[in-house]
Amino acid sequence: KTTNYPFPSLAGVGVGFKLCQAFWRYKECPNGNDPNDYLDMVALGTIADVVPLMDENRVIVKYGLEKVNKRLRPGINALIEVCGLRDRQVTTGNVSFVIAPKINAAGRLGDPSVGVELLLSEKKEKAEELAVRLNEENLRRQQIESVILKEAVVPLKTMNPTEVKSIVLDSYNWHTGVIGIAASKITELTYRPTVLIALEDGVGKGSGRSIPGFNLHAALTSCSDLLLSFGGHEQAAGLSILEENVPKLRERLNVIAGDMLCDEDFKAKLKIDEQLKMDDITDRFVEELALLEPYGLGNPTPVFATRGLAVASHRYVGAESNHLKLKLESEGRIIDAIGFRMGSKNSAVSDTLFDTGKVDVAYSLEFNTWGKNRSIEMNLKDIRACDGDVGEEDIIV
Repeated sequence: KTTNYPFPSLAGVGVGFKLCQAFWRYKECPNGNDPNDYLDMVALGTIADVVPLMDENRVIVKYGLEKVNKRLRPGINALIEVCGLRDRQVTTGNVSFVIAPKINAAGRLGDPSVGVELLLSEKKEKAEELAVRLNEENLRRQQIESVILKEAVVPLKTMNPTEVKSIVLDSYNWHTGVIGIAASKITELTYRPTVLIALEDGVGKGSGRSIPGFNLHAALTSCSDLLLSFGGHEQAAGLSILEENVPKLRERLNVIAGDMLCDEDFKAKLKIDEQLKMDDITDRFVEELALLEPYGLGNPTPVFATRGLAVASHRYVGAESNHLKLKLESEGRIIDAIGFRMGSKNSAVSDTLFDTGKVDVAYSLEFNTWGKNRSIEMNLKDIRACDGDVGEEDIIV
């Protein structure tokens, strides 16, 4: 497709916003509703759609989040409360991993109007009721996702990783609204392109996620004769297919992945932007990093590494003890660190790591703010036993 518009990466909500802006100006309605009044909702949609946070998207999200944090809209406020973010500044990360999944949950399970009604709600009591309902729907979505993952990992245990270059799994037991999230988890677990297909009456609806270096949309284009329909982009796609063609798709995608990828492509890589010493991590440094926000696709959060830190304490937190909480020490200074989904049941990280002496960590930096109190916190990306120097291109695994 060609366009004369100077920025081609607007989310769908961004296109709608630009249309409203143009119509507002064309009709010359200075006393009408200014489209900018809705930047908070445009920002939420832009972040949730995982478009590059560059150029115009960056401006939309920056000023939209400022509106979100002014707590002007009852529906969004109620959702912030349910998410446990009452006393915190809402960031792109909060929207991506906490707020957006709740808005999307009802739609994934059948009724997207609940999310719309919440965002448009002007009454506090009604907004709170809808926010609770969305939270309950999200919990139900998580339960369904957990069941899908438990079923999906069973055949993975018998797969030969040297032969299996891509993963295509199907079942009559899976919910079409949740398989995309489950596919992301399988891709993360195996570091292989993954397509999960929910079957019903001989027809499957599938959702796929990919890894860097493998253009999933291009691969599906090569398999278009097997598909009823498909669409998406390099890293994510959806499709429909006859049940009888699923084995053929599995075989062909595996061949394509084998041709396009080498052994190194199947190893997760974490790029370190810079090594830091404990003395480098100051309030001013973290404040200056915040000037680079909003972070997202196209403008990723900087990742740092510090080696040789002592573990002053560690514990597992969260409802299922699925997060790792650490106090890391060097030369008498202690900094808190949190490793989401690094709990003992969810990660290769185990208690034995903390018996090895010092550790190397890769992390991003942020302020943990509660009320008027704030402290620097490392958001861990990876952790290992201390072993040699870490350079800018090193991988911590």
